[in-house]
Amino acid sequence: MLLLAKIVVTLVMILLLTAIAEHVNPKIAGILSGYPIGSAIVLYFYGLEQGVEFAALSALYNLAGLVPSLTFALVYLLILRRKPDTPVIMAVLIALLGYLGCAGLIGFAQLPPVATIVVSAAGLFVCGYLVQGRSEFTRAPKLPFRLRVVVFRAVIAATLVITITALAGQVGTYWAGILSAFPLILMPLALIVHLHFGAACARSLLSHFPVGLWSVFCYSLTLSVAYPRFGLHAGTLIGFGVATIVLLLLHTGGLVRMFTKVG
Repeated sequence: MLLLAKIVVTLVMILLLTAIAEHVNPKIAGILSGYPIGSAIVLYFYGLEQGVEFAALSALYNLAGLVPSLTFALVYLLILRRKPDTPVIMAVLIALLGYLGCAGLIGFAQLPPVATIVVSAAGLFVCGYLVQGRSEFTRAPKLPFRLRVVVFRAVIAATLVITITALAGQVGTYWAGILSAFPLILMPLALIVHLHFGAACARSLLSHFPVGLWSVFCYSLTLSVAYPRFGLHAGTLIGFGVATIVLLLLHTGGLVRMFTKVG
């Protein structure tokens, strides 16, 4: 039953974001793919399977895992800007290598909790600077419903969630926290958008992804405190409340324009 829940929850989120990319625009989907959807799914199931203390500590180390996720997005974006005709699979694999290299460095560094906060915030600022004034906007064409595309998304989503949560009990809270920040939503979404909508739409998606990660930053910090005090379910709701407020402030306060330039 828990396995089915993982599959259903993740599939719904990926389908929703892809629909936004298709019917609204990839910019909004890019920002929302940085919203704590993937991290929230993984950390919640950590709490169910390993306990709230494990999930709370993993949430703190989730912050360090945001840097490899940023690396994935930046590498993918750089590839599409330098060589837009790069095959989709090759672009994804190279971006994944960037993610794994960065995750390995951070993982073996065994950063203390305070350092994870500093490194994560620094990574977000640096990434924001790198995409400042260079973010892109384009509207995706509408595509008819295709069963094989839905199945494709389901397989990727289910495989990632099941694999990451299964590894949690074997690797400890530090590595579990890093893995919880894997671009669970962004990677299949970027692959789908790139494959079906083209490089321009994928660039728009990826260039706006870093903005949404500030909400993940605040979400994970909140969970590290809220889980032990309020429990799994209430702590998750509090975390989403904080993340939503942060994302709204990023828009209304004009900080989005500081890190990205609407095309």
